Amino acid sequence: MTDVAKAERARIHAVTSLPEAAGREALALQLALNGLTTEQARAALLAAPVAAVGGRAGDSSIGLALATSKPEGQSNIRDVSAAWDGVLTARGMRLREGEEV
Repeated sequence: MTDVAKAERARIHAVTSLPEAAGREALALQLALNGLTTEQARAALLAAPVAAVGGRAGDSSIGLALATSKPEGQSNIRDVSAAWDGVLTARGMRLREGEEV
């Protein structure tokens, strides 16, 4: 393994091991994989809401919730996308340029 690869792995490990990553593990991994430094990732993680027990999007501080009729882990990307479209539209958010609210 090259020194560059070792340094990259160490940086990713450092970001995903931050105390601020607790409850934000998926975000921490994305930040690490997108090249943020440990300090940049720490700042971003502190600004993000912590997932409540169970880690559901509906448990966030901004009050967005998804209801699915399928058991957890069995929804597909179209179901999730359609559910988010409904939630965001219900909150008066535009999904596409020029769309009526």
